[in-house]
Amino acid sequence: MMDPIFNPAAIIAWGKSVGVATLMSARWGWASVEVIHFIGICLLFGTVGMFDLRMMNAVRGISLMALHRLVPYGVLGFALCVMTGALFVIAAADQYLYNPAWQLKMLMLVIAGVNMAAFYLTTFTRLAALGEDDAPPWTARLFAAISLLSWIAAITAGRVITAYRPPGWFWCAWCQ
Repeated sequence: MMDPIFNPAAIIAWGKSVGVATLMSARWGWASVEVIHFIGICLLFGTVGMFDLRMMNAVRGISLMALHRLVPYGVLGFALCVMTGALFVIAAADQYLYNPAWQLKMLMLVIAGVNMAAFYLTTFTRLAALGEDDAPPWTARLFAAISLLSWIAAITAGRVITAYRPPGWFWCAWCQ
C-alpha cells in the first residue's frame, strides 16, 4: 500500500489546534461558511460568466472592456471561495481529499487557472480595440468556452461532493 499524498488525520488535528474545528462545529459555523462560499461563487460566476459569454459573442451591445471592469469582483468571489473551501477541507479532510468529486473540482480549477493565464498572456490586449458589437477573435472565443465549461464543471463537481462519499478502498489506490 502507498502512503497517502496528504494525511487527513494530521490536517484535521491541525485544524483543531488552530480553532477551525471549533468554528466549523459551532451551531451556525458550517452553514455560515457555506453561505459565504455561495456568495463567492455568485460573484465569480456572475462576472466571469458574463465576460465569457460576451467573448463567445453570445452577448452584444456592451464592450468587453466595460465587462472586464467587473472581473475584480470575480477575483473577490474566488478569494472567498478559496478561504471558505480551505475551512471545509481542514475541518473534514477525510471527506474531501479522497472524494473523486472534490478531486475533479480541483482539476477544473487548475484548468480554469491555466486557461486564464494563457488568455491574458496571448489574447487579452487584442480585445481593447473592439467595439460594443464587434466579434472577438476566435482565440478569445476558445478561451471563453474553456473558461465557462471549466467553471460550470467545477461548480457542479463541488455540488456533488456532499452526495458522493464512496469508501476509499473502492476507487483510490493511494487513500489506504
